[in-house]
Amino acid sequence: MSGLSEYHEVWPESDPIVNKVLQKIHSRSQAGMAKYGVTMMRDDVTTVEWLRHAQEEALDLAVYLERIIHDLSRTDDREVSAVTQGGTDAS
Repeated sequence: MSGLSEYHEVWPESDPIVNKVLQKIHSRSQAGMAKYGVTMMRDDVTTVEWLRHAQEEALDLAVYLERIIHDLSRTDDREVSAVTQGGTDAS
């Protein structure tokens, strides 16, 4: 299979969210091929190295999530403060 449209012929998906994820996976795969010239089926990485790569990605995700939680908590605090002080605008 060379393209996402061929993938949809094999497994059509009507959920637009799933389709968006599939498009992103395909795009990342193409970018990886352009950058590294190999697929994920490469044999120069050990299982432990794959696990370390995955762990690093998971740790990055945890940092991104913490930042978003921080931002949302600050927004929530401002909204609560505005309401308790008699205002309705959280900005």
